[in-house]
Amino acid sequence: MSCLFCFNILKNTNKCSACYTHRHLSPKMADLLAIKQFYISRPKGMEVDHILPLQGKDVSGLHTLNNLQYLTKSDNASKGNRVKVGY
Repeated sequence: MSCLFCFNILKNTNKCSACYTHRHLSPKMADLLAIKQFYISRPKGMEVDHILPLQGKDVSGLHTLNNLQYLTKSDNASKGNRVKVGY
């Protein structure tokens, strides 16, 4: 079962811990169907990451399609709530 708003897979609960943040950081212009498809199309072994973290220390992004990327679990964990500089 997945959250109807942010599409995270729910484990043993009907409430998504990330949903409150996603809901409040999704502008009305956000294409929720495209975001859902991005989550569904996630390659095996990858996680969906917000390029600009939703709750970063210096800057915060929005829950929009152009702020999403796929990262490996280890890359996502090492990135944390920071903006990766130096592309």
